[in-house]
Amino acid sequence: MTESVAERFRRSEIAELLARYPGLRLVPSGSMVLRVEGALRFCANGKTTEFIEDGYDIRIEAPESFPERMALAWETGGGIPTDYHKLTNGALCLGSRVGLRLQMGGSPSLLRFVERCVIPYLYGYSYSVKHGTPPFGELAHGELGSLQDLAGLLGVDDLALAARYGTLAATKRRRANKQPCPCGSGRRLGRCHNRKVNALRGRVGRTVLAAEMRTIALAFREQARGNDIATSREAAASRPSVLEMIREMRRSASIPEWIRPGSYVPLQEPA
Repeated sequence: MTESVAERFRRSEIAELLARYPGLRLVPSGSMVLRVEGALRFCANGKTTEFIEDGYDIRIEAPESFPERMALAWETGGGIPTDYHKLTNGALCLGSRVGLRLQMGGSPSLLRFVERCVIPYLYGYSYSVKHGTPPFGELAHGELGSLQDLAGLLGVDDLALAARYGTLAATKRRRANKQPCPCGSGRRLGRCHNRKVNALRGRVGRTVLAAEMRTIALAFREQARGNDIATSREAAASRPSVLEMIREMRRSASIPEWIRPGSYVPLQEPA
């Protein structure tokens, strides 16, 4: 059944978003994309970091399939340099895909997206400008960032191991439990680390994990293809493989505070 515009607005909490942040406005997009633009003022703090009050001009676009497909946000006032954690299309790199989905919680809306994803990013930049260092550490981009999140959720240090656990979590439970456990014990998953995998599947969702692991697998294949067509041994040696990059980022300690399980950035009402 097709969702009506009124139902979509209600689910996205558009009215609540505009009421809480009066500098924002809903603008026509010429498509089914929900577009919000304007000045976003906020006052936020981390668990151990100071309150910062600041504001940025932003544009947010949510596709018709939101939240299955995540919304995107751009800083449009020139207040954040182009080389500061942005995607190739200029949108803000708010975190890994897995982390953002977890941060959005059980009832995703544009209001939650702004308060749990966009404002923590803006707070982090304002804090970095003031203190010269990010408040929560930094996460790798793309597939490495997603693997770091998976490793943190699974409680493992080895990102390659996290990828294998993630693949099993993206598989139906009965089938996954019959597979060998990635820990190397020689036992089936169902008689070894099944609780770890089941917990990940329960928190993120099998469908989301399946899409994420396909994306990660594609990155591995693209990297392997790049190595195959290297014109010389020296050229191939100078290009680190994805596995080598993963081994350099085995620790999950750099996962931003706001997407770690059980943590959050408390937000004040906007001034």
